[in-house]
Amino acid sequence: MKTSVFLISVLTLVGSPFICQSRQEFTPKQVLGQVGGPYADLDRHAVEAPELVTSSLERLTAYLIRPARTDDERIRAIYRWVTHNIAYDAGRLAGGVIFNVRAPEVLKHRQALCGGYASLIEAMASAAGIETEVVIGHSRGYDYAGQFPEGQEILHAWNAVKINGQWMLLDATWGSGYLDESGVFVRAFREHYFLTPPEQFLYDHWPRESTWQIVDFPISRKEYNRRVRLAPAFFDYGLQVGSHARSIVQVDKITEITIFSPGGVDLASQLLKNGQPKDETFTFDQRDDQYYKIHIKLNRAGEHTLRVFARYIQDDVEQFDWVAEYTIVSKSSTFGATGFPQRSISFMERQVYLETPMSGYLNSGENYPFKVRAPAAADVAIVIGESWTHLTKNGDWYTGDVTAEKGEIALCARYEDKEEYAVMLVYQGL
Repeated sequence: MKTSVFLISVLTLVGSPFICQSRQEFTPKQVLGQVGGPYADLDRHAVEAPELVTSSLERLTAYLIRPARTDDERIRAIYRWVTHNIAYDAGRLAGGVIFNVRAPEVLKHRQALCGGYASLIEAMASAAGIETEVVIGHSRGYDYAGQFPEGQEILHAWNAVKINGQWMLLDATWGSGYLDESGVFVRAFREHYFLTPPEQFLYDHWPRESTWQIVDFPISRKEYNRRVRLAPAFFDYGLQVGSHARSIVQVDKITEITIFSPGGVDLASQLLKNGQPKDETFTFDQRDDQYYKIHIKLNRAGEHTLRVFARYIQDDVEQFDWVAEYTIVSKSSTFGATGFPQRSISFMERQVYLETPMSGYLNSGENYPFKVRAPAAADVAIVIGESWTHLTKNGDWYTGDVTAEKGEIALCARYEDKEEYAVMLVYQGL
């Protein structure tokens, strides 16, 4: 039997917000001028506002909120106009003038840094009768290195708005777009930063005044620095942090990171060293019920970056959204072949789960117990050359002992809707 393995294609990296004195690292998929969702009609009204109503803040605000009936609709119309019409002033990025920007100047020039965005939101919200504050604090963008040293202040500005008696958070700067690798502003609307749940906002915004965390148990700056880096898409996909809430993960032999993932969402990971992708066999992703498990096994001491991506399975597209990032630290080196077995696309699509053996390299002549869960499979077999060993079925689980030989060792499965066996995993016999 001929074995072949189709591994995940190179993943398209996606957006991460910038901070006031930084530029973007990733490129998001959000569509320019996106209009939709529960505010669709109001969004359309805002982005199509005629130029003649922009002669003053008061006139513009009055026009924008005309069809709005509630406070959240009023602030939505303002937020949507600002994110659609104000460009990030990349030319002033290095100048250090962040907060001292008057709202009328922003309206006139249609450019601002984060302080200008926040000041304009504050002025227009006040004109609409909505209590608003400019919040100053720290954010996680391109040059975020996992810490903010005392005395080195890299600050960002956003807004808190009072809606129906409750303070809520928004960031018009990050909602408007991003800077590409050349430092050029690209407009790309982001829904996530409008009235973001405070618990989610706190993953990439830390206010200097703890009051503006708006959570029952505020976290310290030190704890904020330790948090795993999550992209807006992490929450859009309904993901939840599982085993590791902190960004730095110490690896000892095999380490497992779990992320809660609802059905219909597919995850994938990529390990990098100094910005360059490592061999795919150093990580192994698989779904276990409502969790995705990312297994990590390194052969050299040092620091690596683990990026996690997601997509909807039904979308049938190769592009994944960047959703999370960890720093993986290994303090020891190992000798000999290291890594996991190679997975095929069928392994992921069929949601097969491997329990043993996890090593991708098996010593010739040694006996290995195989245990794998293959839902809906009619048969599972281990194929070494022309030799087939069929595993014993017990519900969705298949088990059996196999003696390794040199060369490729394939774990294959057959399903009722297919006549042929499909390769799920490939090991190397040493």
